[in-house]
Amino acid sequence: MAIAYHDPEVLVRDEPDRDLTPQRTAHRPGEARPHVLIVDDYEFNRNLLASLCELFDCTCECVKDGAAAVKAVKLRRFDLVLMDVRMPKMDGMQATRAIRKLNSPMSSVPIVAVTTKAEPGDIARYMACGMSDVVAKPIRPSKLYEAMTSKLMPPEPIKRSWQAPTLQ
Repeated sequence: MAIAYHDPEVLVRDEPDRDLTPQRTAHRPGEARPHVLIVDDYEFNRNLLASLCELFDCTCECVKDGAAAVKAVKLRRFDLVLMDVRMPKMDGMQATRAIRKLNSPMSSVPIVAVTTKAEPGDIARYMACGMSDVVAKPIRPSKLYEAMTSKLMPPEPIKRSWQAPTLQ
């Protein structure tokens, strides 16, 4: 099954082979639910991403452009930003650069680009401006989940259960 997107070349596809039940969360058990900022100029995309965030047990807020994203990040704490790249007023790359220049802890918030342009050269440009990862449109829930969890749940340090013997 496919759901049409405003742009006829972009589709959102269901993935019946992947387990995306509400038990699959983007955070460790016992931790607070991550709060995600969704930045996209299309209402359909904002609603889709908000539904997926809810499915992954995250809370979220949505804004329509990069300028609103920078303002939101200045005012509130977010654990992750899902940022469209092409938007009016201020695009995602400009917004990312502005967020990275903030004099606050939010300047290091993980920012995941969500875009139709995800060729290697495009990805290099997004990373160079300060984005942390890229999810290509059409949005595959499993790819979004992987990107979100890689930023929200970095690997835990390896705990040694044994002590190496010391030589006398």
